Amino acid sequence: MASARTNDPESAGDGASDEAPDSLDRARIGEALVRDGVLTSDQLEFALRVQAKLRYHERLGRVIEQLQLVEPEVLRGAIHRLRRSLGVPEILVDLGLLSRRDLETACQLQSDQRGRTIEAILVDQRLIDEEALVTALAEKFGLPVFVPRMEEIDEKILQGHRLQELKRMKILPLRRKRDEPASIVVSDPRDTQVREFAEAVFGEDVQLQLAAASQIEPVLAAIEIAHRAASDPASGQSEIVDLLKDLIEKAQQEGASDIHIEPLANSVRVRFRIDGVLVRRFEFPRSVHSPLITRIKVLSEADIAERRRHQDGRMIMSSGDQELDIRVSFYVSIHGETVVLRVLSRRTGLLALTDLGFAPLMLRRYLEDVLESETGIVVFSGSTGSGKTTTLSSSVALLNDSSTKIITAEDPVEYQIDGVTQCQINSHIGVTYEETLRAIVRQDPDVIVLGEVRDGFSAGVAVQAALTGHKVFTTLHTEDSVGALLRLINMDVKPFFVASTVQGILAQRLVRRICERCSKPYSPGREEVRRSGLVPRDVRKFEFRRGAGCDHCSFTGYRGRTGFFELLTPNDSIRDQVMTNPTASTLREVAMRSTGFVSLREDGLAKAARGLTTLEEVYLHTPRTEKVRDIGMVFSILGY
Repeated sequence: MASARTNDPESAGDGASDEAPDSLDRARIGEALVRDGVLTSDQLEFALRVQAKLRYHERLGRVIEQLQLVEPEVLRGAIHRLRRSLGVPEILVDLGLLSRRDLETACQLQSDQRGRTIEAILVDQRLIDEEALVTALAEKFGLPVFVPRMEEIDEKILQGHRLQELKRMKILPLRRKRDEPASIVVSDPRDTQVREFAEAVFGEDVQLQLAAASQIEPVLAAIEIAHRAASDPASGQSEIVDLLKDLIEKAQQEGASDIHIEPLANSVRVRFRIDGVLVRRFEFPRSVHSPLITRIKVLSEADIAERRRHQDGRMIMSSGDQELDIRVSFYVSIHGETVVLRVLSRRTGLLALTDLGFAPLMLRRYLEDVLESETGIVVFSGSTGSGKTTTLSSSVALLNDSSTKIITAEDPVEYQIDGVTQCQINSHIGVTYEETLRAIVRQDPDVIVLGEVRDGFSAGVAVQAALTGHKVFTTLHTEDSVGALLRLINMDVKPFFVASTVQGILAQRLVRRICERCSKPYSPGREEVRRSGLVPRDVRKFEFRRGAGCDHCSFTGYRGRTGFFELLTPNDSIRDQVMTNPTASTLREVAMRSTGFVSLREDGLAKAARGLTTLEEVYLHTPRTEKVRDIGMVFSILGY
């Protein structure tokens, strides 16, 4: 094979080097640049001195790049050439995908498991994942990494017995362009059986691309399902049942909150939302779309004949020892129906308020000044997916006891709380939001939960309920707590009523936490500091951290989520301002001066300074406000 011969896995050697991976920086990169004449000896010594003075260790290549001693393209080229002379484990270490300690552990295990490769042990012990191994192999052999896309795959080749052979070999054939050699996707270019089979089927002039076996196998399986469905509908349907089950189980294993099944022009894309971020997982043939959507409609009791209107549904499925409550949304697009499955585990239950990420003093203020009050409106503010419904439900659960009547109007009911009277809005049968709000106050409740204040009518009901001695919980889609206060006024609620009934407004965001297993200290760059609103002394006073990436966090550096919070508890000064048609900046200034108010950005920076999340998460997910206060002062206000 031409491509394989250019980067012949067998002739490239094992890369067994007596030199420790950590010495790659000076002994190879720096000296190679000097030897090639792109870096002088004085420049190398200068870079080494700078590296030695850094508070946290930084690889020499990165130091040279930041000092702008070498053009980035030249530097990257030198590093690529050097890595090709190394073994795959050494490349993993140099790329930061494997720690030296984990490599030593795998080497010890290999001595007891003769005949097994070090890479196989690394994957089996979950010290790396398959994607990391593919990255290292691509670096060593100079091959491109392929993300499977159905429009590039040649389904004509995948017919009959040939499909079974390709499944066994884990080979994806790509569409062949005129006058160009055939291209295939494999998981390991060193596999001689795969190479010999490819030469026999596609010819010696075949080009290689790389992808993880876990990415190749589902595509081949989906193509097989499509072929069976075309020739034998009954057999194909049973395969679709297994495919949907596998997707849900995979999402559950990865901690995904949502599964997005999206038809494209020539394929079906499947993405998972993990820790709030969409991650591409699979791509299937277009022919799988219709039977897969039909199966989901059957399970969620949606209309299988309706394909021109949006629909909603719900289904209960088992995954291992868990029962999953799955909310389904069908959305009609130009390429067909897009489906989003929101996966909720019934066993997980509600989180306690202490587990949501509140700072100590903010939590105390929230409990004492907001929740313990018997009347008033409590507003939970934030964008979609900010976690406000979870915080609201956890707050309701805390108040739920035998002496308190709690009644809700929700659309939909996301958390079922035993002992709480919950109503789900269903306009199809006349259970509308307006009708429910009129009936709810006649139920003699102590606490009323309105899923959302949508308009002047629902805002008026909330105010009247609070004025008559009820405690009201509700949500608003606004950027921050001050904006929520002004939004109520803009809903034609008189400022006097807003000032006298609002007991507290809690704005929040959900952000990714740094993975605890691969967390390490680092010095934020100048641009990060500027965008976050910090000053250099804040960077020097605190230890900022980030995730290096490991198998536990799928090499993202993040695992799990935490909240940023902004609590506004109106006092007399703020109520007086509300009566004067104030601006947001005026209200914020008064809140900072007269209460223990901390902005979303300040709370985020405090969590970043404590090593819980990164500065990037802070400036990407918090609104830009006035200049932030000294982080030491914020720590004091929050009780850290």
